[in-house]
Amino acid sequence: MIKTIIETAKLIFTSEESQKVDELTKNKHQESEKIMFRNLDEISSKFGISGVYTLNEITGADNNNSIQYEFQEVKIDVKMFIKKSFKENLGTLFIIDEEKKKIINTNFSLKEDRLNSPLLNKSRLSSAPDFVYEIEGQQVWVTLSSIRNQEEEVKHTEFLELLYRALINTNQIDIDANFDSYSSSIEEKTYELVRFRLDRNSLFLVIRDKENERLYLSHEFRHISSINYIATEDRLKFWLDMIDVTYRFWLPFKKEELFAEHIQIDPIIYRN
Repeated sequence: MIKTIIETAKLIFTSEESQKVDELTKNKHQESEKIMFRNLDEISSKFGISGVYTLNEITGADNNNSIQYEFQEVKIDVKMFIKKSFKENLGTLFIIDEEKKKIINTNFSLKEDRLNSPLLNKSRLSSAPDFVYEIEGQQVWVTLSSIRNQEEEVKHTEFLELLYRALINTNQIDIDANFDSYSSSIEEKTYELVRFRLDRNSLFLVIRDKENERLYLSHEFRHISSINYIATEDRLKFWLDMIDVTYRFWLPFKKEELFAEHIQIDPIIYRN
């Protein structure tokens, strides 16, 4: 449907209007092309879907047989499904051809539906999105945004360093949340921390249940968008914000050991 809509469009505009559309489309398209050099797993670890839209073709909107391209934001439940699927690296992401996007942008409109999308702000979409996302036979137009802005990246680096120092200085971790259902609380339990791997957007843990010496548990927290913590006298409580969920755990610490100068932080946590 998308291909048919774009390829059959025939629109005539003044050269000034066309130049403005071409310049806007080209600049945004160049930014989007850089994103597509990555695989979906890498893309979804650095970007999230911020808008999900359907496209309607309206012929003769101005009584001269021209075509208007009207975008409409999908319902909240569909948007949540699309965002979650994308974060889990399901489906396929396509970038729209620059020339085809120019055609759409010359007669672009956004339909507001406050009943289905009460938070819709028309300024959020001023031109055709650069991407189409396909999942389970469904195609939707999507906009992507970085999971953190520059200010948030600075804060994220600071908290990553703290988490790394806390992990490297301990051989135990206290957990009261279920690995399979992060929102479900269980009785707080102390595990042996066998090893870990921390990078900018994920944390992999290998832990051992002290009540059963043979049982090893390993788990990876993926697509971490932010980290938060609070400090008590002898423990740091961390929260990892991920795909619409949060996981928490406690790590014991001593201040003098936590900030010891000899600790060499793995440089991988600084790489985007």
